[in-house]
Amino acid sequence: MTVLTSPSSIRDVVGRRTPAEIRTYVLEHADADPADLAWLTSVADRLAVSGFLTLNDVSDDEFDDIVARAA
Repeated sequence: MTVLTSPSSIRDVVGRRTPAEIRTYVLEHADADPADLAWLTSVADRLAVSGFLTLNDVSDDEFDDIVARAA
C-alpha cells in the first residue's frame, strides 16, 4: 500500500475513487497498518457526507478539511 503522507500521495491513491471504491481499496489492503485503513475509511465517510463524488472534485480547502477531520 502506498504511504499516504502528503496531499499529493492521498490524491494519487484515492483521489479518483468514490467513497465505496475507497472502502473496497481498504478491504483489498487489509494487511496494511490498521491505523491507515481506519483513517482511509474515515476519509471515505467524510467524503460521502460532503456531497462530492471523489476527492478530486473538492477544492483544496475542502480537501484539507476532509483529511484533517479524518485524522
